[in-house]
Amino acid sequence: MITVPTGLRGYLALGRTDMRKFHDVYAATDAPIAREALGRIGKLFDLERAVKGQAPERRAAAGRDRGRPVAGGMKTFFEASLRKLPGKSGLAAAMRHAPARWRALT
Repeated sequence: MITVPTGLRGYLALGRTDMRKFHDVYAATDAPIAREALGRIGKLFDLERAVKGQAPERRAAAGRDRGRPVAGGMKTFFEASLRKLPGKSGLAAAMRHAPARWRALT
C-alpha cells in the first residue's frame, strides 16, 4: 500500500469503492458517463502502479503532485455529470457518493 496520509491512499480508497459502483452501472447500461468515470478512476491505479516499490517520500510526492490533479478532475467531472443525470438513477447515486466524501479525502 502507498504511504500517503492525505492524497493517493485516500484517492485509491475512493477509487476502489466507486469503481465497483460505476462498473455495475456500466455493465448494466453501457452508459458513456460510467465508462468515463471508470477511466478516470483507473488513472489513480495507474499512478499507484507507477510508484509501487519506491521510497515513501517519492510515493507521498506522487500523491500530492500527480494524484490531487487527477482526483480534482474526477470531482469536477462528477459534479458536472450529475447535472445531466436523472436524480434517482443508479449512475447519479454513484456520482453523488464520491463528492460527498471528498472533504475527508483531501
